[in-house]
Amino acid sequence: MSVCIVLGDDKRLLASVSGNFDFDASRQLLLGVKAQWKAGAQTVEVQLRNVTQASSCAIGTMMLLSEMAGCAFHVSLENCAGEVCALFDSGLLDRYFPSEALDGCRGCLANSQPTCAEPLTIGVPIALAS
Repeated sequence: MSVCIVLGDDKRLLASVSGNFDFDASRQLLLGVKAQWKAGAQTVEVQLRNVTQASSCAIGTMMLLSEMAGCAFHVSLENCAGEVCALFDSGLLDRYFPSEALDGCRGCLANSQPTCAEPLTIGVPIALAS
């Protein structure tokens, strides 16, 4: 599990999670984003491309971040692992987040089948996006 949080000069906060988005990653993400938000971040984008597994803690954390940032919160779902797309395909995101908060493949968001999902490969590390 790895969480990377970068605040750009434009006050845009980019947070990426890789590996297992579990309780520890959720806590690290929430504390890091909250600190940067207090330091002047104006938008928050959470990228999930390198997440291989996600628990209910992930949804809860993103809900809290969404409440904190309001309409300045976005979740990037582009090229998520199949398991992550399946979690979001369950309707949880539609229930808790407005559609404008979900950035990513419109095919995945509109269909019951993920169209850009990368197949989940167990035991093989996923390279960090550059």
